[in-house]
Amino acid sequence: MLLVPFRNPTGNVIGQILLIHVELVPSASLSQKKAALLGLHNKLDELTEEVAERMRTTDIDAVIRAATPRTLLFEPVHRVVTLAAE
Repeated sequence: MLLVPFRNPTGNVIGQILLIHVELVPSASLSQKKAALLGLHNKLDELTEEVAERMRTTDIDAVIRAATPRTLLFEPVHRVVTLAAE
């Protein structure tokens, strides 16, 4: 479940809350995972930079393949890279 607060346009008060039920698949193809990361603004770029800094010999695609969709979407990039290195 995701709760998304919506603020009133005239102030800093939450006017409404959107409740979204999300179900994540346990696995996905590399292209599906990359598409999801691209939809999260710059998370694919951040993940690519983190892999380049911390895992010079590892390909970004290998890190993405090793991660579950849930990990890619909800964990910070440093945690995704750490999990892939284990």
